[in-house]
Amino acid sequence: MLGETVERIPKVEQVNLTGGRLIREAKIYDGKCVHYIDWLSEVRPSFSPPRQDLRPANADPGATEVYSKRLDTLNGRFETLLEQLTQRLKTAIEVNGADGLVSNIFY
Repeated sequence: MLGETVERIPKVEQVNLTGGRLIREAKIYDGKCVHYIDWLSEVRPSFSPPRQDLRPANADPGATEVYSKRLDTLNGRFETLLEQLTQRLKTAIEVNGADGLVSNIFY
C-alpha cells in the first residue's frame, strides 16, 4: 500500500502544477475584471459597481480561493496518508523485526 501511494507522488505533483497554473490564470482574470470595472466607472460615471462590503457571506468565493483550498486539502490528505502508512510500516518492523523490508519498499 505504501508503494502504491509513493507511486502516486508524480500524479499529485502534476495536479499541483496544473492547479498552480489555474490559480495564476484566475488571479490574472480577477485583475483584468477589476481593471475593467475601474475603466467602466471612468467612462460611465453613472455606473455603480457592486460593493465588496455588501457581498453576502455565502457568495461565490472565486476560482482562486476555491482551487487553493482544494489543493491544500489534497496535499494535506496525501501527506497524512503517507505519514500514517510510514508509521504503520515502522511499527510492523519493530514488532516483527523484518530486516531489509524498508529498503525494498523505498528503492
